[in-house]
Amino acid sequence: MAVNPRNGKRDFKLDACVAYANEEFETPNVRTANLEVIVKVFRKNVSRVRFLMVMPPIIGHAGLSLQRVADLAELKVTGTLGNSLTEEQQTEISALLETLWQEDLARDMELRGTPEWDTKVKESHHLGSAPVNMLSRAPDGTLGFDMFLASYVVGAWTAIETLAGDLWEAALNIDPDGLALLKGKPRRHANASSPGTSRPRQKDEVSKSVDLDLIKFHGFDLRTKMGTVLRGRYEFSRLSKIRDAYFAAFDRESGQIEAAIMHESWDALSALRNLIVHKASVIDDEYLRRAKDLKIPQGLKGHDIILDGEIAVGIIKPAFGSAVRLITGVDHWLDKHKQKS
Repeated sequence: MAVNPRNGKRDFKLDACVAYANEEFETPNVRTANLEVIVKVFRKNVSRVRFLMVMPPIIGHAGLSLQRVADLAELKVTGTLGNSLTEEQQTEISALLETLWQEDLARDMELRGTPEWDTKVKESHHLGSAPVNMLSRAPDGTLGFDMFLASYVVGAWTAIETLAGDLWEAALNIDPDGLALLKGKPRRHANASSPGTSRPRQKDEVSKSVDLDLIKFHGFDLRTKMGTVLRGRYEFSRLSKIRDAYFAAFDRESGQIEAAIMHESWDALSALRNLIVHKASVIDDEYLRRAKDLKIPQGLKGHDIILDGEIAVGIIKPAFGSAVRLITGVDHWLDKHKQKS
């Protein structure tokens, strides 16, 4: 039976998430026009994860602001705070609260798009973190914030696996002559025996045949659809298959791409995400074996994995950085070989 060591107070170190979410996140301006939408989608997926990181302090700040406005409304109506209210006073306070709250929102809207807006947002996150940190240390708050942290990890991996598949497909659609023959060989990795890493492919594992119905679907013209046709040969939800796909297609002059997809940050994120999704966060032998060589929390077999903001950011941030480098590597490869052709 799994042991749950989450009893008692914990420091979730949520400020690390807030700090990371407020950092600048830059994606490259690609030279290959057909990659622009993929970069845009990736950036949106990253933004979704980072926004989730600041959602607790946003709610905390909103609660503080509403309480301040409610107190101000009550003070204006009754001249004091904390007394029993008549039904008439409650109605008057509610109406005044709504008016004051809308005035606050209007003032905030006036700041949007100005240099003062970013400062105000960061200040609100800082102020809103205080009640959130108090709640996270209460027994009832522990489980909820564990779920928040787990969702950051799962969302981050989803952003990366989506990027990897979409980028690979687009690259083969753009340059089928250079990439669609899939001549490259898979590379072994230090963690090669794990489900999330590359391992040698059987000789005939990937067939060279293409489904006739698929060809018909694309109007018997695959000149710009080879990536779309071939994508189904790889499970881009698995890190090992992501690596196999890129090594098969980019079989030359691909050092930057190789460095990105083989970075251990992807192994760390994949291992932790798989534990959360497939093992309900309960540590098993497979996770412990992988964790020995990765910068992820180890813990004890049968226990739930324990995360905090510093751990989550320490895993997610470098993984997103490697994803950005993959975009740059693929873009440069396509641009370079376009110039040669």
